[in-house]
Amino acid sequence: YGGPQGSSPSPYGSSGQQGPYGVGSNPMASGQGAYGTNPAAPGQGAYGTNPAVPGQGAYGSNPAAPGQGAYGAPVPGGSYPGAPGQGGHAYPGAPGQTSPYPGSGPAGAYTGPSPMGSAPQPGQQYPGAPQGAQAQYPGAPGTAPWQPVPTSSQPGYPLAQPQPAQPTAGFTSAPSAPVAQPAGFPPTAPVPGAPLGQPGFSAPAPFDPTHIVQQLQEVVRSKKSKGFIELVARLGPQELEAVKKAYASATGSTLIKDAEQDASFRFKDVLVGILKSREEYDSDALYQAIVGAGTDEEALIDILIGMPRSHLELVKQCYQRDHKESLEQAVKGDTSGDFQKFMTYLLRGRDETTTVDQERARADAVKLFQAGEGKLGTDEETWYQTLTTPNWHQLRAIMRAYEASPMTSHHHLIQATESEFSGWIKTAIVAMLTFATNPGEYYARRINESIVGAGTKDQKLIRIIVGQRHRLPLIKEAYANLYHRTVYRHVENDTSGDYKELLLSIIGD
Repeated sequence: YGGPQGSSPSPYGSSGQQGPYGVGSNPMASGQGAYGTNPAAPGQGAYGTNPAVPGQGAYGSNPAAPGQGAYGAPVPGGSYPGAPGQGGHAYPGAPGQTSPYPGSGPAGAYTGPSPMGSAPQPGQQYPGAPQGAQAQYPGAPGTAPWQPVPTSSQPGYPLAQPQPAQPTAGFTSAPSAPVAQPAGFPPTAPVPGAPLGQPGFSAPAPFDPTHIVQQLQEVVRSKKSKGFIELVARLGPQELEAVKKAYASATGSTLIKDAEQDASFRFKDVLVGILKSREEYDSDALYQAIVGAGTDEEALIDILIGMPRSHLELVKQCYQRDHKESLEQAVKGDTSGDFQKFMTYLLRGRDETTTVDQERARADAVKLFQAGEGKLGTDEETWYQTLTTPNWHQLRAIMRAYEASPMTSHHHLIQATESEFSGWIKTAIVAMLTFATNPGEYYARRINESIVGAGTKDQKLIRIIVGQRHRLPLIKEAYANLYHRTVYRHVENDTSGDYKELLLSIIGD
């Protein structure tokens, strides 16, 4: 699911923010780059140049023609930035200069505007700028500003439906293509530890679990279980799997088995929980919700309500392997009535595509009204199928269509659910619609419920913190907005000992 860091989810999805790079830039919009460039469109490059067409390159140069290169290299009778009698600055390679680029030989330090640096000022020409009608660039004075494309990439958030890119004055849309490197442009020096995916950035060093495994062996030998906190609490899923594999190879035992022997009580529940893979943890949590006296319907809802179909299939495999029974059989055997029917639909898995059919959404909104508020009684099967099948984007479109219709008296779909259902089935459908609107807010409320009141509901708190730790950034943001305090401080004040320290290490400030 996922959507952009720092964005605030709207009731039906997130909106991308305007880019920080100045005039006309929108780095979150396909087909637009810093200061009005269009690196995604063949035929347009830095400051409106066209490195993809022979005869035009960086700053108007022609890398394909003899005697002409980067920064507008000299041609007979032509001018370039830094040429005698011309404005501008020296270009790399100018006689008598020293190059700032490794391996470039004698060159002049280019002190003028960076090729993708500062934006052109109003009324100012930049080197090689096209004239007349071609002088337009996205975001230039007199052109329409680019509208941000709604999107979301927060981990765990159902992505907002991407919208088709709109043409902007000054260039036409084209298939995405890599930006051509102008001939003669010096290579970018590697930047250690910089993000991948950009020229010149180096890959981070591969994770080596050897040192951590050695320390874990010492923790197990010394019976100082607190040592687990600083060694494994902040590791990511791939790093944990590497540590577990290396530990088993070095000791002949499993890290989970040795941790279970050294830890106890709630600290043990959290530690073993984070050492398991997500599918193993969810499978075991579902088993605990089903076995024993009575069914923990609340846990079933929390675990399954927002589970992607691809992850659900992995959980089913784990459940079958570890408990010799299918998850569907186990849930069906421990539930009944409408709640059982709803769980059966939920366990089929939700569509994971991102397409939205607005006409279909309006038709489904009418169908839900006619099966609920528009008749005596409720056609529950129609509700279950209509709400558990479509992808999250389509479900939000259905919710919008329901609320927008005069037929429904502009009721929200959650209002309709509360008037048509009762008991655990009402709780489950409201939870699903709340999650569709804002998953971070849904789980933030669940954490708060586990803390407030007399005593801490530790089992619920652990299930959310450990089971939804891949969504913690969203949850923490929503919690601060709802309760004007951080999850960290609230948990810190309501727990104690190593159990508290381990939870806080997972949550992070």
